[in-house]
Amino acid sequence: MNGEESQEEAHSLLVTATREHLAITQVGDHDEPFTGSSLPSGAFLTLAVAGEELTRYDPPARRRTAAKAVVVLPDELFFMGQPGFLDEERVLAAVGENHWEEECRHALLGADDLRLRAEVTYPQGIEVTDRTLPLGDGTWLTFDGDTVRHWKNPVMRPLPGRS
Repeated sequence: MNGEESQEEAHSLLVTATREHLAITQVGDHDEPFTGSSLPSGAFLTLAVAGEELTRYDPPARRRTAAKAVVVLPDELFFMGQPGFLDEERVLAAVGENHWEEECRHALLGADDLRLRAEVTYPQGIEVTDRTLPLGDGTWLTFDGDTVRHWKNPVMRPLPGRS
């Protein structure tokens, strides 16, 4: 690439190793990269680059369900950052008015249907950013500047979605 070119698309590839070879399969559409989160079952999430759709795939690379932000999130919010599996039943996702801004909220979605369940609330004075790392065991990390916090047992409040 020269200095005037830029990346036009993002792709997610599923690489499966066998004794004989590596199999590479494109997953999802262009501009729908893997979020970095998966379950032991092999289920994984992709997120449209602009934050308008979150998709769950089950093994081997079967699209199970998709959540369009305009349908499942309130107040014209978008998905942000890298949503991930909090555990087998829940997905933690940062949501905000613009997918590129830092101001956001954290929402819990059902892992099976990606429907909104609740909003995570944090103690007073805690900055909420889109930088989260769900660990798959019901806990997650948040990052705020040089501060990393480990969370468990989220305090939740209803966050009505759209019907």
